[in-house]
Amino acid sequence: MASRDEETAPEGERIYTRYGVEMQSARSRATVRGMDDFWIKALGMGARDQQLPDDWSGVGEGLFHNAVTFAGRSGMRPGDGIVLYASGTGVFFAVGEVTSFPYRFEEAGATDWPWRVNVKLAQAREFLHDGVPLNMLNIDGRDVPKTIKRRSHIRLSEREYEAAVSALS
Repeated sequence: MASRDEETAPEGERIYTRYGVEMQSARSRATVRGMDDFWIKALGMGARDQQLPDDWSGVGEGLFHNAVTFAGRSGMRPGDGIVLYASGTGVFFAVGEVTSFPYRFEEAGATDWPWRVNVKLAQAREFLHDGVPLNMLNIDGRDVPKTIKRRSHIRLSEREYEAAVSALS
């Protein structure tokens, strides 16, 4: 029996509505580029209220080309799609795939962001000023800039992720 947050979709699949985003069951989603879930990760502004520099690739000796950081353990998993967004700039600048489960890289207290997931970027802009406006991901009435405000990361729908990939192509 479907809860008030789910309904039966064609072909007997379930569609789950979470935070205003329709998400099909994992079996259905896995057919899209082999990815299970889709995320947007905000970078910058953190504890010191700093934005990423325009030449973001030099941060942490190229950290964000290979991994993203979290204050706590994230729900990301290998095979998930990821979009990188520069907090405070209104632009996203890279898309790729999560390649590891979350792991603690540094001891608690050593940094505000001790957790990481590894990523493999498929497309990235060299400079943030060449990024794509975040509102390009506003699909099906969801305001992505408003939804991610004051959050480290949020799930994206398949269509929002595909819009990001297309915009960076």
